[in-house]
Amino acid sequence: MTELLNRSKLAQVNCKWLEETRKFKDRFSTSQVALGGAFHETNLGDITLRKPFEKALRSRNIKFSIQNIYNFKTYKKRDVIIITGGATGVADNINTLYQYYGNNPENVIMCGMDFSDVSKFSSEKKEFLKQCSYISLRAKDQYEKLNNLGFKNISFSYDNAFGLPQFDSGDKREK
Repeated sequence: MTELLNRSKLAQVNCKWLEETRKFKDRFSTSQVALGGAFHETNLGDITLRKPFEKALRSRNIKFSIQNIYNFKTYKKRDVIIITGGATGVADNINTLYQYYGNNPENVIMCGMDFSDVSKFSSEKKEFLKQCSYISLRAKDQYEKLNNLGFKNISFSYDNAFGLPQFDSGDKREK
């Protein structure tokens, strides 16, 4: 699988979402960071998206925790959270993020997102998302919908998991 990704054209793409996170270097150097996503053995995309962030944070000796969105409420709140991917944009997860980061949406970065129908979210949840530092979307139609709703902090990138040059899911099962 790694070889396939390395050979793909998408593996050569310089992902905008990773470039955007470089803007947060100063904040990362003084903050506790959480990497959040739907991390389980069959969700290779979220696990893969998490890897470059882990590498970047480790290279700067910045401590971070990995927080599974399914039991997010059990973790200690960190100063900055990076949500890595997938269908973590369902209403329950956005409500949980809002409970923790509603007063500091600028400390929320979402990469490779796929949202349920944002137009049905409450106005306060939509405003929260609009105030997040950065959101990349993995579907062009979702980008267009959010753009039409007045979101300025968004970009579109094909499902980012396929654009990564290397990854290791940690899954050691026989293939």
